[in-house]
Amino acid sequence: MADETSESPLPLPGDAHASGSRDSAAGPACPYCLAPFGATDVKTRCPECSTLYHLECWNENGGCGV
Repeated sequence: MADETSESPLPLPGDAHASGSRDSAAGPACPYCLAPFGATDVKTRCPECSTLYHLECWNENGGCGV
């Protein structure tokens, strides 16, 4: 796993596509909480693997879980 820091990647407003995220009938979902991303959700991508997360989930998990 890459070196983890307490610094979060920048939030991505309105970014609903995620390589590495599973696609469900509702669209891509956060790999941490498994909830689909909403249009107004604050999201961020892992700087190492580009997986998309809810910003809150990224912070709670302390970084990427992939």
